[in-house]
Amino acid sequence: MPIDFKELVQEYYQEKGQKYPLLTLDDFMMICRAPFLFFRKQMESMDFPRINIKYFGKFVVWPGSAKKMIEILYRLNQLGRITDDEFKDRTVNLKAYIDDYEAKLPDDSHRKETLD
Repeated sequence: MPIDFKELVQEYYQEKGQKYPLLTLDDFMMICRAPFLFFRKQMESMDFPRINIKYFGKFVVWPGSAKKMIEILYRLNQLGRITDDEFKDRTVNLKAYIDDYEAKLPDDSHRKETLD
């Protein structure tokens, strides 16, 4: 059974609200939503940053996922669902992210293969 977010915040407000008399229930709601709003805003940006959220972990777009998104957009373009300009606009940041990620990878060409 899913737990309702509002009920959880109300319960927390009843427990801890008297400790913070200047904060209302709406303030508590906004404070509890802040990490998720930040996460959403970062995901919607086309910078693809690494997002660190305390107690949840680190989130990053992997190049494989970005490549898959480009493939899907390419298929949509081929089917005529998006125009060439839309395809270019949607993939330019993805391609730049992949290129930047791959440029930062360490060069393993100096390593020797071992027989195991």
